[in-house]
Amino acid sequence: MPSPSLADQEITFDRSRLSARENDIFDLATQGLTDQQIALRLDISASTVNSYWVRIRGKLGHLSRTELVATALRQEAQVMQERLESEKAALTSQISEKSRHPLGESLSTTILDCLPEAVVAFDESGRILYANAQLENDFGYGPGELTDHDTGCLTLHLGALGCVSLDKWMDDQPTWRGVHELYYGKDKQGRTFRIMLRVSSQSGPEGRIFVALVRKYMEEVEARRQRAIERAVVYRSSRELSYAQASVALG
Repeated sequence: MPSPSLADQEITFDRSRLSARENDIFDLATQGLTDQQIALRLDISASTVNSYWVRIRGKLGHLSRTELVATALRQEAQVMQERLESEKAALTSQISEKSRHPLGESLSTTILDCLPEAVVAFDESGRILYANAQLENDFGYGPGELTDHDTGCLTLHLGALGCVSLDKWMDDQPTWRGVHELYYGKDKQGRTFRIMLRVSSQSGPEGRIFVALVRKYMEEVEARRQRAIERAVVYRSSRELSYAQASVALG
């Protein structure tokens, strides 16, 4: 029966058993250099190179020089393949993660996190894709904690009264909802507060993506009151200035 060829054998060896000079000679051999070229490269005689090969074969197994080099190259190729497979798996995982969260980590999310307005993005099923820092703060959640949750976790369900159902979240209207209707939000601790919504959407390859601006009603009322006061002060100042100018003109 014929003996198995080198390609059919699972030959492995541990090169850590070799000395530094033995490894130098082995490395040069795997680069395709002949023993004579190795001798010239290392400034030693060819007989010295041959002596090193005797020691190398004694440590790694009594194989020919060709078999040792071929085995080393095969092991290096296997290590390279395993590393490439690992890198491919990591890259695939990253791509999958970014595909699952379309807004991902990007300049867009950095800008949204800087906004003083609470913003949440979600898909057609109501699954939250992204919530900016202001919304997380308003609703008592930590960074990224709302991702993949349902928008229902942000609202208080009270039947017809104050229930911001999914159809309301997905009501793509340029106007604020919750000014005349009663919409209530619910934070992580279960505390409730009145909210206002303004929703827009964009169709993409993975379906419609909805983006909602969310404001606390009382904060918005207070903000509007302050703006009204500021306008009244400006109006009064302009009226007083007009009266003064008229008095000077008539005087």
